[in-house]
Amino acid sequence: MSPEVHADPYPFYAELRRNSPVCQIDPGGIWAITRYADVVTVLRDPQTFSSMAWTDRVSPPWLKRNPLANSLFVLDPPAHTPMRTLINPSLSSGTVDGMEPHMRAVSEELTRAVLSKTGEVEFVSEFAAPLAASAVGTVLGLPKELYPRFKSWTASVFSISANQHSPEQIATIQSDLAEMERYFTEYFDRRRAEPTNDLVSRLLAATVDGQPLSQEQMMSFLFILLPGGLETTTTVLGDTMIMLARHPDVFQRVRANHALLPRLIDEVMRFESTAHTVFRRTRRPVELSGTTIPEGAMVVCLIGAANRDEQQFPDADVFNIDREKNHHLSFGHGAHHCVGAFLGRMASRVALETLLPHIHSITLGEQGFARHHSLNARGPVSLPLHFGKEPS
Repeated sequence: MSPEVHADPYPFYAELRRNSPVCQIDPGGIWAITRYADVVTVLRDPQTFSSMAWTDRVSPPWLKRNPLANSLFVLDPPAHTPMRTLINPSLSSGTVDGMEPHMRAVSEELTRAVLSKTGEVEFVSEFAAPLAASAVGTVLGLPKELYPRFKSWTASVFSISANQHSPEQIATIQSDLAEMERYFTEYFDRRRAEPTNDLVSRLLAATVDGQPLSQEQMMSFLFILLPGGLETTTTVLGDTMIMLARHPDVFQRVRANHALLPRLIDEVMRFESTAHTVFRRTRRPVELSGTTIPEGAMVVCLIGAANRDEQQFPDADVFNIDREKNHHLSFGHGAHHCVGAFLGRMASRVALETLLPHIHSITLGEQGFARHHSLNARGPVSLPLHFGKEPS
């Protein structure tokens, strides 16, 4: 979490992979796992590595209540399985494909707006975040006038895992989470009275073992899906713009051939991982890379390190959209593979298909850009860009 490491964590990750692939780190002697093969072993074995570890990360003493602490996010199979099954149909490839015309219309509107500006564009707030809000808001059936609040809510949810908070930051997080709960409580009542075809209405009508979902379970779903959906797509789009600005040759290739966009998106997600950490807790002593981790230990899989593992990705520190077998871990692995993966990929692709034909260059703003500063997320929170525009 030191500023110099957070700004560029990859040399530190490489040192860990080479010399200490399984080791204890601050804070609190957490066991860090950095090699791709070991991370995959952890993520696909919930019987040994429990997701309940997340409860500690999202339940600091100063936060008296957080619906994430009892959510799908922290459940292990078999309890995780029926809950996950409820939301899979709403985020399947078929359902997401049906959303593409809507997302293209949203992308076109945002593209017109940013191209109408002279000078600098703040890409996160003016394009990436509104597009991501529309994607997740459409799935959940949330009203468009609520979308501007998503960014603040998401920032607060992701800030919980930071190691230090000022009194002002704590007050903001507490206020945002309370506001989320108040709004969603009212929203559930409206959807019970007037159900539609959105995911919230389907969850309210669903049962698990013959019982409807509780208010707490409903709340936990939205506390996962809204911030997760917003953050992933916003980060992918922001990091893609950064990489295209730094690699103008790649920009010209994908601009001329949109068939390369899925490869571009996956390479961006590998090179600049959308999520950098996944926490687990050991249920028994276990050995990884010759090191024994005791029972009950907190384990952190450093996804950003695994995605740069030379044993899995040749020339891992080279940004290469022609990379074959790009099985990155930014969407997770195993039972907790990101349920919104189809939505994130589609929304990002459609946005790029819409925007790129109208610009011939991308330049980073002179003042640079700012990233999230949390254990899990380091995507851009502000990204000033200059676009070279094609003549209209």
